[in-house]
Amino acid sequence: MYFFDHDLLAATGVTVNGTPDLNLVYEIGGRTLTMAAASIFVMITQNARQFLVVLFMNILREGTEMIIDPLFPIANAPASPAVDFGMHVVVVAIEILACIMVWKRLKKSSQTGN
Repeated sequence: MYFFDHDLLAATGVTVNGTPDLNLVYEIGGRTLTMAAASIFVMITQNARQFLVVLFMNILREGTEMIIDPLFPIANAPASPAVDFGMHVVVVAIEILACIMVWKRLKKSSQTGN
């Protein structure tokens, strides 16, 4: 949404002062869009090996956000930094559990020859 409406970005407390700042906003938005597209592709193809890659990307992204978001909260954050940290811990734990489960199923299916 920040691509089309910079007022949304300003509402979070982030100031955009010129081209270098816009470059960062668009790069981060582009990376997020790429991750979303990859996730949708994997969900459509139902390929477990590709799903592991998407889970790994999400674990790394959410893991870094778990540290960054509470340290540098946005102005209109819907939760306190402590609650935000706790929510990220839950999300990362679920993603790690899912990654382990998919990995085990892949190992089991490769051992049985399926």
